[in-house]
Amino acid sequence: MKISKLVFGLFALVFCLCGQTVDDYLREGRALLVAKNYLGARARFSAALNKEPSHERARFLRAVSSLMMIKDREDVGLLLSQLSFSLSGRDVFDWNSRMAFDVEGLPLIDTSLDVDGVLKAIRNGVIRDFDPIIADLESIKTRSFNLTLSKSETTVADISVDLADCRLMVAILHGSQAVVNLVSDWLGGGITWSEIRAAIVSDEKTIENILGRFPRFLGDTVFITRSESKEALVRACRAYLEASEMIRSRAANQPYLFSFSTGDNGSESRFYSNVAAILSSLESSAHIPLVGSMPVFIGPIFHDDFKLRDLLPRFSRNSIVVGSWPDLGFHGVVGDV
Repeated sequence: MKISKLVFGLFALVFCLCGQTVDDYLREGRALLVAKNYLGARARFSAALNKEPSHERARFLRAVSSLMMIKDREDVGLLLSQLSFSLSGRDVFDWNSRMAFDVEGLPLIDTSLDVDGVLKAIRNGVIRDFDPIIADLESIKTRSFNLTLSKSETTVADISVDLADCRLMVAILHGSQAVVNLVSDWLGGGITWSEIRAAIVSDEKTIENILGRFPRFLGDTVFITRSESKEALVRACRAYLEASEMIRSRAANQPYLFSFSTGDNGSESRFYSNVAAILSSLESSAHIPLVGSMPVFIGPIFHDDFKLRDLLPRFSRNSIVVGSWPDLGFHGVVGDV
């Protein structure tokens, strides 16, 4: 008798679980978002996607849950504190946490901070964790996609999200990957924050001194394959250009996750032009407004054998030693020289 009751109970449990609909999972997941149980919320949205893999609202909500989980991770919180970001204001939807600065105007970063270790941790941890989030956001393709997050879910306000917001989130995440990879590459390894700070506040704050202090700066790639950086930059640029065009075509006065105010039109238009030019210059020479009138081809910078330091002239303090330029065209990066 007891065995039959147990079997019946198990069948009933399985039936209940199998009987849950996508909407049931979404409702439960959103309730867990409000409760800040992001792991549980992500599990519910994943369950919804197991039933309906193409469900775009579930994709977005899982991406949001994953972002919240990264933000709340202990290692991320410790790193933000070491970088002197304030404890208050660390909200994904309304980030107001700011760095503290010392009397020299420099970030009040822990002087014992190992820059290499931090970059490696970010690159192999947080940045890699962006990949499934990006995959979820990039799978949202319906032009009419729209979702409203409640104030209880965002802790800020009711916010509408559309395809443009998804694309801009992709641009930010890919852009973060590109920046972290490039900074890791250019620093060249073996540098601590105390060394960087000492170089900045030094009385001998010259190009000659800085290049002497950091012999691997702008030299060999150390941690990464530059093709990864290029791919991240390309995808960031494309996502931004797509998002920008969609945001401009929106109806005004609606509280979207990302929007351009009237006063932003000029600066955003210039930024758009620079992003479009950077994207073009990855494949061939292009005029980048930010750089000037000289055509620039930045594609070679992402070749693993490209060493910018080898193309620099010698310096005497801040002055270039006459005749010491190895290649004025920087191996094809700069045109019309």
